[in-house]
Amino acid sequence: YLRAVTAAELDFKPAKAKKHQAVAYRESDVGHPELFQRLREWRSEKAKEEDVAHFQILHQNVIIQLAVYLPDSISELKKIKGIGKVIAGKYGEELVAMVREYRESNKITEVVLPKPPESSESVKATAKQKLPGNTKEISFTMFDSGMSVSEIAAERGLAITTIEGHLAFFVGKGKLDVNKFVSPEKQQVIAKKFKEIGRDGLAEIKKALGDDYSYSELKMVRAHLEQVQTNK
Repeated sequence: YLRAVTAAELDFKPAKAKKHQAVAYRESDVGHPELFQRLREWRSEKAKEEDVAHFQILHQNVIIQLAVYLPDSISELKKIKGIGKVIAGKYGEELVAMVREYRESNKITEVVLPKPPESSESVKATAKQKLPGNTKEISFTMFDSGMSVSEIAAERGLAITTIEGHLAFFVGKGKLDVNKFVSPEKQQVIAKKFKEIGRDGLAEIKKALGDDYSYSELKMVRAHLEQVQTNK
């Protein structure tokens, strides 16, 4: 009898509504670059205030979704994947205020969403079909689909440094913006060291700059400088 009652309760229990938006957009889908940049600047300010890494405030992919969906209430904000109770409680009012101000200043009353991009699964499958042996291209395609470096590394079973090396290659080709990986301030410092020591002195530069600068950042900036030099 008890088993029958339990089963009946389960049958009538409403399914939980999905917490987040079904579609995850990419940076190329952002139609509000001004807001996107404002959100990134806000994240940088918060990270500096709290002395934490940028992703510990908000992941880049979350900022992309905010700049596409334009949530102007806490309830709408919570639908964004990556916005949980903690983040909504801590930063929700500020995020909603920024979006609301942007919408009001641009007279946006109805949000028109871009065409949904391919899912990361289909992107990865397509990449593997088209580029069976080009591991750099696969990493680039996955990154372009909105996946983070750590997500790509986990998905592909590769080290984070390996994925960063793949992406540095495309920074050197001018297909990726170095600003996505290294702040302009750090770029200036690293570029100055490269000028003093030379682009082959990676270990020496790392030693000179200390733990605040990673090998990945040095490689990204070196690739960018080589790309700039090539295009002169």
